[in-house]
Amino acid sequence: TNYVHSAQEQKHIRECLLNAKRDLQHADDEIARFELEKITLNDKITRYQTAISPIKNVPPEAMHVIFDFFIEEAMTVPVDVEDPRLILGRVCSQWRQIVQNTPGFWTDIH
Repeated sequence: TNYVHSAQEQKHIRECLLNAKRDLQHADDEIARFELEKITLNDKITRYQTAISPIKNVPPEAMHVIFDFFIEEAMTVPVDVEDPRLILGRVCSQWRQIVQNTPGFWTDIH
């Protein structure tokens, strides 16, 4: 509008503007804090879910049999980054240990 505010009204508007900016900054700070808390909670949830994952209950011997079928079906020679033994070994430390400790998986390498 074309209305010209008085000096006192302008002072009051500036104070309201300053308060609104301060409130916005406070809200942004709270949002950032909650975002960090959300990330932390999601990380905890992931760790808990991983800890009770059904695959953790499969004995290494059974995993060996499963891996053997997978490797036989997908075998490529020569060994490259798409080699199923290398793929399985990158899933987790338990799988890597099974693959590395199964000599039969590596007999075809020259």
